[in-house]
Amino acid sequence: LAFSGDGTLLASVGFERSLRLWEVESGCLRWVRQSDGQVNGLRFSRDGRCLYSGRADGCMDVWDVETGACARTVRIPGPYAGMNIQGATGISQAQRAALLALGAVEK
Repeated sequence: LAFSGDGTLLASVGFERSLRLWEVESGCLRWVRQSDGQVNGLRFSRDGRCLYSGRADGCMDVWDVETGACARTVRIPGPYAGMNIQGATGISQAQRAALLALGAVEK
């Protein structure tokens, strides 16, 4: 759950990955949108025009509060983003795969 800075809006997300935006005073549902991944956190922008949803897959969606449209999706860099592991020795295939999943590259 997240309240807008002025307390007029409430954003919620359920296990089914549906984001909902509510008007607090009236209890009216403004919009429902489906996230592409499991949402772990919600936060409104300071000006209240955007809603940010952090996903378990390392992405963050930016939602337009007025329309409910997903304005953009940002991939949060992994802890090994850009690390070149080409020619690395002493690691297993599973370790190599894990490093690549965390942002490493083979150049």
